[in-house]
Amino acid sequence: MSGATLADFNQDGTPDLAVAGASSSGSGGTSSLVIYFNNGDGVFSTQNTFTFQGSVTGLATGDFNSDGAVDIALSNSPSSNFGTVTVFLNNNFGNFSLAGNFSVGGQPRAIAVADFNGDGTQDVVTINTNATGSILSGNGAGNFQVATNFVVTTNSSSFFQVALAVGDLNNDNRPDLVVAGGDSSTFFTLLNNGGGFSNSVQTTFPSFDFRPRSIAIGQVVGDDNVDIVVAGSGSFGEAISATAVLAGNGSGTFNVANAIYSPTGISPTSVIIADFNGDNRNDIVTTNGTSNDVSVLLNNGLNFRLKIFRAICFS
Repeated sequence: MSGATLADFNQDGTPDLAVAGASSSGSGGTSSLVIYFNNGDGVFSTQNTFTFQGSVTGLATGDFNSDGAVDIALSNSPSSNFGTVTVFLNNNFGNFSLAGNFSVGGQPRAIAVADFNGDGTQDVVTINTNATGSILSGNGAGNFQVATNFVVTTNSSSFFQVALAVGDLNNDNRPDLVVAGGDSSTFFTLLNNGGGFSNSVQTTFPSFDFRPRSIAIGQVVGDDNVDIVVAGSGSFGEAISATAVLAGNGSGTFNVANAIYSPTGISPTSVIIADFNGDNRNDIVTTNGTSNDVSVLLNNGLNFRLKIFRAICFS
């Protein structure tokens, strides 16, 4: 499985589940998008399956043709030397039609949706294996302009383990990017200049082995600025497993020396921010690959109190 998300695809008031993954290995194979519809009682039974060429690596949702229905964009590698975004448009009832494959500047490994150029329509960004990014500007009718490409870093030519988060880091009402990749102890912030990302700022964690695996953006520290939460582990998975909270100052810069570290289960693979106990403070949750559990980090205003739930079963 390469991506999954919840959304009300058939507009019946209940969240449905979309799952995408490669059906056959490698670029040039086939992938599938499966929609599981919620019966309203938490049971996902009926499904629609769509098969397409390529190797899907990520999934994002948005309304690309301005009809109020939730559409789907997939980062995809149809061959070994180029990549696309495969877009499916929703007919309002959870039936999807292929809108097209839109080329990007490399093989994409992560994908996100936002209005990056401020024109009121949703755009798509990908982060690619050659350490570049691509923006597909939407026209609000289900089509996209030719990709505008930008450089994330010139210090790496191989971005395979990519983490991507979107949020307004410098309070200018434009969506910015935080990117990690290449299995290193660094991440990159890219501020939106009104439709593109021209400058990439690298931040490196201290000398101990902490490598970002997933990133979330939100208000965690008790002010109005947006913070970054990085879930990471060591190069061998068990060296260190933790979250690092980097407080924002409203300018889009972050001081890693003042990061707040909190332990998690072994090898966190994803991180989200939300208020889970209703105290008006955002907490942190990670899913952990090696220990097969979920870590809940409750925010007490000064630091985070860890709870681990061993409730994940894989078959």
